[in-house]
Amino acid sequence: MTTSTTTTNPFAGGEEDSYFGERRPQGRRSRELRRSREADVAQTNTAVFAHSPASTTTSHLERRCAMKLNILKFSHLARPRTHERAPAAVLTPEQSLRRSVLACMLWEDEFYESGATIASRLRDLVPQVAPATVAALAIEARSSMKLRHVPLLLVREMARHATHRSLVSETLASVIQRADELSEFVALYWADGKQPLSGR
Repeated sequence: MTTSTTTTNPFAGGEEDSYFGERRPQGRRSRELRRSREADVAQTNTAVFAHSPASTTTSHLERRCAMKLNILKFSHLARPRTHERAPAAVLTPEQSLRRSVLACMLWEDEFYESGATIASRLRDLVPQVAPATVAALAIEARSSMKLRHVPLLLVREMARHATHRSLVSETLASVIQRADELSEFVALYWADGKQPLSGR
C-alpha cells in the first residue's frame, strides 16, 4: 500500500489562496485592522519626529537658554575710538572736561555731537574733577576764551555738588561780567524746577 503525501504550495491557488497577496478580510474585522494599522503609522511618525533634527535643535536651544553662561568679557580692555572709529587717546576726566569746555559753544550742535549731548557730558564730568580745577576752568573760559554760557553751566553744576559748593560764590563773581549773565545763570539754576538759590 502506497501512501502519497500531498504538499500544499503556498504560492498556488490564485487570488483566493493569497497568490497575489494577503486576502482582504471583510466586515468589522477589516475596519478593526485598518484602525490598528493607522494607529501604528501615527505612533511611528511621532517617534520619527521626536528624533528629527528640528526637534533636537529646539530642545538644545531650550536647554541653552536655561543655562547661565559665564562669558569672559573684554569690553573693559577695548580701546576708545573716535566717531570715525579710529583709535582715540585715553583722556582723564580733567582733560575731557577742558577739551569739551574750550572747544564748544554750549547747546549748539557740532558735526559729530549734538549740543544736548555735550552739555550732558559736562554735567557728568564736573563732579569727577577737583573743585579748584573746575573753578579755574570756568574763569579761563569766560576771561580768556570769551565764552558766556559754558562757564555759567560749570558754576551751576558746582552748586549741585557739596564738594564743589564752597567755591561757587567766588567763581560766580569772576564769571559774571555782564548784567544779563546773572539772569541767564538763574535760568540755568531753575532749569530743573524752581528751588531756593544757594546762599553760597
